[in-house]
Amino acid sequence: RGLRGGSSSPQKPQDVPGQGFGSLAIPQCAGCNQHILDKFILKVLDRHWHSSCLKCADCQMQLAERCFSRAGSVYCKEDFFKRFGTKCTACQQGIPPTQVVRKAQDFVYHLHCFACIICSRQLATGDEFYLMEDGRLVCKEDYETAKQNGRHPKKKSRSSPSSATTTGCTAPRGTWRADSC
Repeated sequence: RGLRGGSSSPQKPQDVPGQGFGSLAIPQCAGCNQHILDKFILKVLDRHWHSSCLKCADCQMQLAERCFSRAGSVYCKEDFFKRFGTKCTACQQGIPPTQVVRKAQDFVYHLHCFACIICSRQLATGDEFYLMEDGRLVCKEDYETAKQNGRHPKKKSRSSPSSATTTGCTAPRGTWRADSC
């Protein structure tokens, strides 16, 4: 699954464009709309920037080495992937590419979101759970209790409970036993 948007390194030209050959054109900063009189400028998305004005649209961190863009906005790597990358099944928030996740079949979760929907207990590696059709998780104990009370939730499949895994472990669909990754 690829992300649309671009990753680029800000270009640092040797001289300010538009100031050679007798031209009086002075580039305007896309961030502050002031003229750029510095010897060096940054050029991103075909726009010129003061080095102090090129900032992530979300966290406002200065971007000097690498930036990512979408729809005319510029982002740091972390915020770009939070906003446009893989989303956690439980909270629907973006998951940065460097973050460790848990997976259950085709669903991906933040570690802290990988929890039983009934008791809210975070599921750990080796814990048995049931995966509901919508990606919600129910620990084995709560599933069995709900089943005895005649109100068990719909599972995704008829397989036995799964065991929690972290990304990097390979596990077939169905019953899972995960070792530490």
